[in-house]
Amino acid sequence: MGSSTGLSPEILRADLREGGVELDLAQSAQLAAYHDFLRQENPRLNLTRIHSYEAMVRKHYVDSLIILGLLEDLPEFRSARSCLDFGSGAGLPGIPLAIALPQWHFILNESRSNRAEFLDQCKSVCSLSNISILGKRLAETDGVQVDSVVVRAVGSMRSILLRTAMAMKTGGIIIFLKGPNCDGEIEEMRTLADNTTLLMNKSYILPDSQDRRRLVVYRVENPGALMSLRSGLPVGVEVISSRENDRFKNLIALQQSKGVKKQGLCIVGGSRLVDELLEDEATSDRVTALVVNRNYWLEEEEPIAKIRVSTFENDLFKEIDIQGTGAPLAIVKVDPIEEFNSAAKGLSVVIPFQDPENVGAALRSCLAFGVTEVILSQEAANPFLPRAIRASANACFRVPLKRASALNAIALESPELPVFVLSGDGEAELGETKMPERCVIIAGLEGPGIPAGVPGKRVYIPISDEIDSLNAVAALSVSLYEYRRQNQRRKT
Repeated sequence: MGSSTGLSPEILRADLREGGVELDLAQSAQLAAYHDFLRQENPRLNLTRIHSYEAMVRKHYVDSLIILGLLEDLPEFRSARSCLDFGSGAGLPGIPLAIALPQWHFILNESRSNRAEFLDQCKSVCSLSNISILGKRLAETDGVQVDSVVVRAVGSMRSILLRTAMAMKTGGIIIFLKGPNCDGEIEEMRTLADNTTLLMNKSYILPDSQDRRRLVVYRVENPGALMSLRSGLPVGVEVISSRENDRFKNLIALQQSKGVKKQGLCIVGGSRLVDELLEDEATSDRVTALVVNRNYWLEEEEPIAKIRVSTFENDLFKEIDIQGTGAPLAIVKVDPIEEFNSAAKGLSVVIPFQDPENVGAALRSCLAFGVTEVILSQEAANPFLPRAIRASANACFRVPLKRASALNAIALESPELPVFVLSGDGEAELGETKMPERCVIIAGLEGPGIPAGVPGKRVYIPISDEIDSLNAVAALSVSLYEYRRQNQRRKT
């Protein structure tokens, strides 16, 4: 649907028109430039899980712009000239709206630095002079004062309004682009009825689809009064404050291998890793709950996924958050690791590392170099301990894992299967050793190296006389690179 140099503005304009949205050709060219840049940067930044052109037009661009026809009857909207896109993410709906409303000024608020940088680049890519980027948590000291706030699809209306009231002018409007099932949120907004007026509650369906939407708009009569309520927790939030609470005890247990095995769960910390899990279709279903501290509800502007959230007093949360990230933690389902019985058709790697961070780093390298399976020997640390998960950058959820006996007792499939053992005193140099497509690489233990009785050809990596040996993970990474180099050369 686009040319070799990018999406055709004419084609995009026609497709938008079919979806009930009208842009002129210059505006369509700006949106086409945004589309191409979004597609270009998405593999690196994971900006959207929607990849097909047709779905992006309907679920991103039409979804962002079709509201203009619904809002035009509101005097408050017709008189507005500034808008805050709160939690802008990939720039939706802010960038399409800024293209369609060049007489307005838009502030795109996104606290994640890599996405804020993407949005800043969009200004020049799309030739947009009417947007600015606020790449931090919205705060009263930012001095933002706008006629309107727009929020697309995420977060509860009440909590979002309390977090954005500081940026709104008296009599300004907040526009919620919601899914169809938001009656509970509207009911919750009644607690703010003294300071807000419901102007619109409109259900609609995106053209040529079954995608149901709801447009909800409130006028904010007294932003200052709403700001004074922000110190309170959202309605219905329970704060766990006792160390005798079962949820607290279970989460503390997940810091040990025994607890992970017993509960079939693990803890993932760090906003980037948690975001990746939630946004990746392959892993999002594994997330069973989020864990946050009390301060989350006061400071965190990023929307919470539609899953169970447990809130802990700050001191208890610090005990759960052993990595000290301060960000929401994801509780993730862990499948039992199958026992190893025969090597896969490809490269199998045996990891015996006892340090969780080494296990995680090794799994990250295995994913990077396309390892078919990882066999964890009996000595290896659990790959789903918090330190291992963090070091693996979520690779532990993507690499096929097997469990085996102790390193010196692993029974491989057959004597004919080539096995290469990484050893500082090996008999052959790694670079001079032919590694077929189907083989096994065995890494040594940290410190002791390879115990007696481990089968296979011992290979070494030549290093400078300045050091005695390579770090175990570094040695494994070098061997994986050499394996891939040899096999890519054979294929070409």
